[in-house]
Order: sequence, then C-alpha cells, then structure tokens
Amino acid sequence: MGLKLLAGFLTLLGLAAPLHGQSLDASACEKLASLKIEHVSLASRSVGAGEFSPPASPAGGVPNAPQAFANLPAMCRVTATLKPSSDSDIKMEVWLPVSGWNGKLQGVGNGGWAGSIFYFMMANALRGGYAVVATDTGHAGGMGDGTFAFNHPEKLTDFAWRAVHEMTITAKAVSEAYYGSAPRLSYWNGCSTGGRQGLKEAQRYPSDYDGILDGAPANYMTHLSSHSLWVAHATLKDPASYIPKEKFAALHKAVIDACDGLDAVKDGVLENPRQCKVDPKSIECPAGTDASTCLTPPQVEAARKIYGPARNPRTGAEIFPGLERGSEMGWGALAGGPAPLSISTDHFKYIVFKDPQWDYRTLDFDKDVAKADEIDSGLLVGRLQRSGDVFMRPRCAKPCVIDAVAPKNRQLAILKIASAFHS
Repeated sequence: MGLKLLAGFLTLLGLAAPLHGQSLDASACEKLASLKIEHVSLASRSVGAGEFSPPASPAGGVPNAPQAFANLPAMCRVTATLKPSSDSDIKMEVWLPVSGWNGKLQGVGNGGWAGSIFYFMMANALRGGYAVVATDTGHAGGMGDGTFAFNHPEKLTDFAWRAVHEMTITAKAVSEAYYGSAPRLSYWNGCSTGGRQGLKEAQRYPSDYDGILDGAPANYMTHLSSHSLWVAHATLKDPASYIPKEKFAALHKAVIDACDGLDAVKDGVLENPRQCKVDPKSIECPAGTDASTCLTPPQVEAARKIYGPARNPRTGAEIFPGLERGSEMGWGALAGGPAPLSISTDHFKYIVFKDPQWDYRTLDFDKDVAKADEIDSGLLVGRLQRSGDVFMRPRCAKPCVIDAVAPKNRQLAILKIASAFHS
C-alpha cells in the first residue's frame, strides 16, 4: 500500500454516515470503571446529548470554546490515568457514542509540547460516529512549555511516543468492553506535534492504526528546533538585523508582484514557491534611510538567511530547509521576537543541555546540533518499520512554520516514508 488520496481520508475521517445500531444504557458505561487493564485506572459516566461542558484549558493551551461542544451526541465518557513507569502520570479520555457507533476508533493528537487534551478534536470525531481517544501525553501545561522534561526522562518518553501507544491499546480494550466488539478500523488524526505522533506510531507500532492523517508534522524535531533558532539568530541576535513585522508585508508584496504570474494565473497565490527567486535586496532602502516599505542592508541579509536552509557552519551540510518565498506573513512566530519560539529554546534548555539558564545566542550549529541528535537517539525521530497508509497534508488557513512555509521538509519526509514502504 502507498500514500492515500485526500478524498479517501475525507471519507474515513470526514465523516461518512455512521452505522446506526442499538443504544446502550447507562449501566454499560458504569461497568467500564471496573475494567482491569495493567497500570490503568478508569472512571466512567454517561453524558447526555448536549450536556458536555469542557474543563478549563491550562495557560498556553488550546481554548475550549463552549460553542465547539454544542449539540454533542450522548456518550459514555471514560477518563483514565496510565502509569507505565514510576514517573508516568498520563491522562487520557475515551468518548464512546451511545448510539450510531460507526465501528471505528479515531485517535487525535496534540500541538507543541502538548500538556492538555484536545477536546475540540474529540468533539469533531464523536459527531462523526467515532469512538475517539486523546491524551495530555503525561503532563499538564501550555503547548510552549517544555519544563516537564527537565530531569524527567520517563515523562519525555511518555511525550515522545509512549502515551499515544498506551492510550491506543487502552481505548481499543475499552471500546470492545463497551460495544462487545473491537473497532474494525482505527485511524489517527493529528497536526504539528500530532503529525509527529502519527509518524512515531507508524515507526514504532504500525499495527496500532490502519490509517494515519498527518497535518504539518513536526518531524525531525531536533533539526526543526535548530532551524527555529537559526531564524532567531538571523533576526534577534543582532538588533540591527531585526525585521519589524510591518516589513513582512513589504517583502511579501515584492514576492507576489514578481512571482504570482509564474503559474499563468494572477491570484495572489504562488503555486510553486520554489520557482520564485526574488532577492530581498530588491527592496533594500536607499543608503542611510529606513522605512516600513523597505529593508536595511542588515535586514536584507537576515531575510536571505531565513530563505536559505540552516547549515552546519563547518561542513556546509543542510540541517533543515529554509522558509519559502510567499511565506513572509507567517514569519512572526520565528522571526518576530522579542524572544525565539519557546518550543525550540525549551528543547535545548531542558533536554539537550539540562540548563534552564541556557542562552539561545550561544547555540553552535555544528557541535550543539550533533549533541541534540546524539541525546535524542531516535526518541523523537525514528524509522518506519513496515508499510501502512499515511496521508500527509500541509496546514491550512495560514502559513505554517513547519510545513506550508518549509514544504521541502514535508517532501523529504514523504520520500523517506515511500523509501521505507518499498524497501
């Protein structure tokens, strides 16, 4: 099997009509609390149609807007704590439709450093007739907060892959106990960190899911974090190189004006950004001047570094692809300051150097990137073991620093997946 077409996954995940079976009464839900699963403690309760109220989101987490949960169907809500290691404290939930179960399980992913359950994704799956499962990956906190990993290797392992695998096994057992039969098909749906989680499932436990829909996967995380700090070095390390956010629009306009017509359709969209070769110097300010519509010479060099790949300064080897022309309006998270993306600085602070005071300005793109790879040793990155169905998509609606802005990274990942499938 190979890569599936989007239409197929929209049918699988987007929601073909559920098979309508018998409704289950509240007692069937209550009995799940007594289910015995190794290192798992369970609680369960019935939730009537329209009665679910989401818990408050942690600071830095995804907001649980009440309207996202309006008119949810009746469900059996199962909450669980998993302790596969002495330092594990993995929270997970399984939502089971009381009626109309389509016979399938959907696992949904997280973003950033996780730290909370993505309830809105669970709601979407439940409405489609799925039994659905999600986890906080073993800690509570904001998506940009990696402090949980500091001197807690078991919690890092839970985040990296173990929480998702363990919740999937648990969810299948719970579903079988409730419905009397195991899910006939299981699918994964995640974006960003959720995309990386899907790839790790394919790499370590390919039998967990029959299909994986990966959006903007944060793959090759050690190099992804390094690239984020490459951009920070370009714009934040030297104040003269800082590009104010209003200048992103000027650079973006120059790119669109020069390259929009390359696909023979002027619609404000670059069909193939890699065909565009606009040099930021084309909007360089006249000598001795500065304005929101132009770039100073240091800003020109900073923009060139952002477009170019992060490279090892000693060998010249590419660490991670650069951001594409046309992506300028999405540069704020990486280049806009006042500090680098915390997801990336926390990676080096708490995992690589184990030093909360570590300064991103000291990052050595030769020795320190190698150190990050050595320490990771396949924990957050790895290899596929066998074939399966994986569909990878870019993030929609706005530029994404991982994928839509750096599509070469996704292309490299797809090539590696295809190579693994056919080896």
